[in-house]
Amino acid sequence: MLTKLHIENLALIDRADLLFDKGLTVLSGETGAGKSVIVSALSLALGGRADKDNIRYGESFGMVEAVFDISTMHPDYIKQFDEFIQNKQLVIYRQIKRSGKAVIKISGIPATLNELKDVTAPLAEILGQHANQQLMHEENHLNFLDNFADLSELKNTVRTLYEQWKSSSDELKKIKSKR
Repeated sequence: MLTKLHIENLALIDRADLLFDKGLTVLSGETGAGKSVIVSALSLALGGRADKDNIRYGESFGMVEAVFDISTMHPDYIKQFDEFIQNKQLVIYRQIKRSGKAVIKISGIPATLNELKDVTAPLAEILGQHANQQLMHEENHLNFLDNFADLSELKNTVRTLYEQWKSSSDELKKIKSKR
């Protein structure tokens, strides 16, 4: 669960601290109030695209820090990312600079963008206004169920075993055809 979002020098935001509690959080406000900037900052923390054009005018860097309470996450997740977890929390820090350089830290440990995406993938998902359209396409239904049941590892194992079986079966057919 996201508990805190700290933003500096992104778009129109000089500095902002948002605290989140359990339950539903709604961002509302007039056009131009900064709702989209907050969502973009969260996306940046989750491993989204870093664009130096999003840095506030006149500043040399923009940054976001997101704190997640992971105490209710699956034990496999906690085991997998144990090195980054401190006091049942993950602290994601991402800074982008006008020079193009970037800094990513997970609980103070330097990390790559791929590591960041791996760590944050189960924590949050940002969906646009038409994301529900994927539900209308039958070809997506099995993937939704597999993801919901956390079957990706089992799916990969079955895929690998099937490919091995298929390869062996094809080899057997070749051998039989040479007789």
